[in-house]
Amino acid sequence: MDKLSGGPVVKRADHVTMSAGRETPQVRRSARSWGALLAVCLLLALLAAVDCRLKHTNASIAGFHPAGASCVLFSSDFPSFCAKLAGTDAATRFLSETPRPFEAFELAVRKTTGVRPTPLRWAAWLGPRFVWARWGGTHGLCAHPGLLLRVVHFCRTLWGARPDKAGVYACAGHFYAWRDGFLILSSSPQYVQAALDAPPAGHVPIANDSSLWLVWEGGGLRIHPEADLPVEGSLNIAFQAADAPTQPAASWPSSALLTMSAPTPGDALKVWNAAIRPVKTSPVYTRIASLADSLWMQWSLGELAADWAGEVGEFSVALTDVDTTETIPVPVCGVRMRAGSQEALQSEHPWLPVVAPLAPIEYAWAGRQGHIATVLGERAAVCLASDGPFWLATSQPALMNELLAIDSPGSQTAASAMLTINWKTAGKIAETLLRKAGELELIPEMNDQEANAYLGKYARSFGCLGRLRLEGSARGESVAFKGTLVSPEEEGNSMP
Repeated sequence: MDKLSGGPVVKRADHVTMSAGRETPQVRRSARSWGALLAVCLLLALLAAVDCRLKHTNASIAGFHPAGASCVLFSSDFPSFCAKLAGTDAATRFLSETPRPFEAFELAVRKTTGVRPTPLRWAAWLGPRFVWARWGGTHGLCAHPGLLLRVVHFCRTLWGARPDKAGVYACAGHFYAWRDGFLILSSSPQYVQAALDAPPAGHVPIANDSSLWLVWEGGGLRIHPEADLPVEGSLNIAFQAADAPTQPAASWPSSALLTMSAPTPGDALKVWNAAIRPVKTSPVYTRIASLADSLWMQWSLGELAADWAGEVGEFSVALTDVDTTETIPVPVCGVRMRAGSQEALQSEHPWLPVVAPLAPIEYAWAGRQGHIATVLGERAAVCLASDGPFWLATSQPALMNELLAIDSPGSQTAASAMLTINWKTAGKIAETLLRKAGELELIPEMNDQEANAYLGKYARSFGCLGRLRLEGSARGESVAFKGTLVSPEEEGNSMP
């Protein structure tokens, strides 16, 4: 009885002991696996912390670029700016015609680095900070990378990469150097050397800010990656008539490509010179300016009176269209000037001396007396007239008739200056010019159909962006402005 009753007890104990013996290796293997996983996680967390620390040291400094750069772009969180910009309605409208607008750039970067650029990859390899500058006909960028790119550079040095005497490395047709943790990269070694010798680009205005800043000698602006791309900035100019309000550009056709208003002609010239300074040295602008100067000399136009600007108050100019009916494109533009006084309005048009060498004839538009002087027939004819307190000047009779037919509102805006661009008109004009350039074989290796297929899509994309509208107010020795870059047009809205 005892044997029978005791037998099972012994057997159960042996079973437990054997089971425990069999489970012990599994528990040990499981513990080792979890330990290895925990060690890997700790290592990854440590590397991530080191990477984050490297990317955010010297957080108050934007970066480096050569002294005297004509144009500088910078952001304290460039990947975030790109990601937010891609999510805006403006980007959706633009990408509807051109799904991959930066395909050539992406391909070039991928061939050079082996990595296709995206906001996430930019943040992983180059970090959040970004500085791009144009200097001496070249350009380059500056970033503050983390651990990945530093490891790649370390491996290159182990494989024999050595800098020159100035500390500049060469890699795949590009040149780079390190300075205080920042990476300076350019296709020009002179750019990199100049950036190494220059002072810091400046301090980041707002830390961890996803906006993009554009700075040039004449001013600067800040772009927010939000709906309609709101901007604010300033120009380093002082207006002669700082308190004078401007008439809104409603006195121009709603489809006008570009309109600009300022308190006086001198103020308008200051705004123009300050705005174009970043591109004034570019080859395209240089060719256009040279062509305009040669045409002015060829047409033998007269000189303005020395004190003509003193008789003019508010000054507004517009580029309404480009006439492409014949081989040579002709801009269609106009000027609206408010007479400074009633006495000045009774005198002749201040621009009449300009067309005096062309033997202008008297002409009447809708009962308003004026003058017309032809240069290239009706496609280019200087037309002068007056409309109430305003003097008008246009480059085509049709535009003069259109301006005189517009019922301009009498209200004024508190802004001292205003700038508008109609992107839809700009896209149509660009598409037409590209097609005509293809027909004339002015684009290498492209006819009109190929130009429309490969380049016309960018013009159509810009045509989907709506309208740019900026308003400026005088602030002592500067002009502060704000507005939107790509505000969509509302149905029935005729305001430029």
